[in-house]
Amino acid sequence: MQGRFAYEVLSKYPHFNPADAVIWTRFILAYPDFGDSVNYDVCCGSGPDLPDSIKPEWAANAQYLGRYKIDAVVYRGSVHYVIEVKPNAGLGALGQIISYAILYDAFDESEEKVVPVLITNFERPDIRKIAARHGIEYYIV
Repeated sequence: MQGRFAYEVLSKYPHFNPADAVIWTRFILAYPDFGDSVNYDVCCGSGPDLPDSIKPEWAANAQYLGRYKIDAVVYRGSVHYVIEVKPNAGLGALGQIISYAILYDAFDESEEKVVPVLITNFERPDIRKIAARHGIEYYIV
């Protein structure tokens, strides 16, 4: 699968808040060969059960809004990097990226390898050790 965007610095990243965008830009500049392409705000998981009474024209939007969103999926060769960008990332961010990688892998139709990645701007105690134990690539930029 190829991403919609080239893996490069953009003036704005879809659905990134300003703090996340600063960290992501620093990451791209520090690791310019990390990926070939990228998708942003990637849906994963099954989404909510919708009531039968919902208007058909609203159903797709409700389904989209109700699903989990991965910050970015970077593609390089046969690997899909499922990425969470989080300022001052802690245990909650680890839980998010573990969950996103599992859900992405379950719904991804390809046979590509899925690698969870956590990118942050500040290293908190023990996060690196926990990330390594769970196979999460961990970057501080």
